[in-house]
Amino acid sequence: MRGLLTQIRRQLDITVEPEDLDTLAGVTGRHRQVDHSEVVRLRKANPHESLEMLADRLGCSLSTVKRHLRRERRQPSQGTAVAAKPTIAEVLAAAAEVTGSPIAPRRSQAA
Repeated sequence: MRGLLTQIRRQLDITVEPEDLDTLAGVTGRHRQVDHSEVVRLRKANPHESLEMLADRLGCSLSTVKRHLRRERRQPSQGTAVAAKPTIAEVLAAAAEVTGSPIAPRRSQAA
């Protein structure tokens, strides 16, 4: 099944980025590079938190957080472009091509 999904994604030119669960859970290793976009994202998501709390969450120093926020004020990063999602028809067409069999859309059943 996983191979089919990979082929369908490739057919539709969709890339799925792996989840960074360590960052989301607040688990960080020592001496790792802090991602600028992550600092900005966390600050926007938690504007009520102090910068010290943000630094602790990221596992970095307060000065690192301040440096990233100054950089963002001087030169705001452009949000990452989000590609348009494929339509159901496009997904079904790609699945049919990958599996070699037509896949009909499900019809909703009347209650």
